[in-house]
Amino acid sequence: MDEFNRVRLFHGVNSVRKAFPWYYEYLLNDTRLDDLQRFGLNIVRLGSMWSGVEPEDGVFNATYVNILESIIQVHWLLE
Repeated sequence: MDEFNRVRLFHGVNSVRKAFPWYYEYLLNDTRLDDLQRFGLNIVRLGSMWSGVEPEDGVFNATYVNILESIIQVHWLLE
């Protein structure tokens, strides 16, 4: 239920890639995301892998974190 007592239904996919590059490239493709929305999906569960964030002890991969941020910012769910 939301703040207006409406029942909220979510239809989506789980997106967790457990190997390099640790994310699915289609999440950066606006056309593919538009397709998912047309199929009736309204949510994506975006997983992140610590191996992508910290590939070596004490070494952090800012590129991976920035890509995850880009996926979240451009995603149609935030429109």
